[in-house]
Parts: sequence; structure tokens; C-alpha cells
Amino acid sequence: MKSYVRMDDRPIYLRSQIYRPDFLVVMNISLLESALKEGTKESTVVLVNQREEEDAALKGLPFKAYALDATSIALELGMVVEGMPVLNQVFLGAVSYVTEIVPLEAVNEVIRRNVPATRQEASMEAARRGFTSVREVRGTGKRESRERTAAS
Repeated sequence: MKSYVRMDDRPIYLRSQIYRPDFLVVMNISLLESALKEGTKESTVVLVNQREEEDAALKGLPFKAYALDATSIALELGMVVEGMPVLNQVFLGAVSYVTEIVPLEAVNEVIRRNVPATRQEASMEAARRGFTSVREVRGTGKRESRERTAAS
């Protein structure tokens, strides 16, 4: 499954595939190779769902790469539908951390407004853990100084 998101301060009217993304999210490690073959650029930043012991696969990439084990987080929080872990909220937190475009507080507000009350707490915890669990696998290391706390 593929999805494309464009973000800007102004309205965006273009509705097509993104061929050279600024930011690439791969929710299933088995899709990484095909996602990279579809197109990247030198400045592309990649965020991948994988266990820490799999990080070596990202170290050879020619651009910044981050990883987190979103599957484990979702399973620990019981975020499962029809036997499959639901990774969306975990990745919302991780994307918030890596891109710094949308603050975690804004992610939590969206969850409060759109997720049924019975699932809000787990959803916000998933986003918080996504935010705090990102590992920089390949890059400059400049994020190391950024505060890793996530106030809800």
C-alpha cells in the first residue's frame, strides 16, 4: 500500500505520486527496497519501522535514516485490529520528532478530536512513544542534543 502526503503553508492542488520525496516513511521493512527504488534525492530523510538489530541495513544509505520499532509499541499498547498492529499513531509521533513540522501537542489534539474516547489514551501514548523511540541510524547526529521528552 502507498500513500502520499504533501505539506505546505499554502493550498496544494497537485494530486499525484511524489517521485523524489523530502521525507519517506516505510511502515514495513519488506517495502524499503522498492520504496527506495521508486525515487529519492540526496536530501531525502527516511523513517523505517524495524527492530534495532536490523539497523545495519540502513547505515549504507546515502541519506539520513531514522528507525523505530513501531510494531512492538502498537502490540504493547494493544493497538491491534483483526490481528494486525495499528501503527498510524506511533508514526504520527515519530514523524513529529523527526521532521519538527508538527509538534507532538498538535498530534495529541488531533487524536483528542478524532479518536473515540475509549481509545484516546492508548493513541496518545502510542504517539508519545513514537516520538521518544526514534533512533538516528545514519546522519549527522545533530538531533542528539534535541530534548527527547514528550509532554502530553
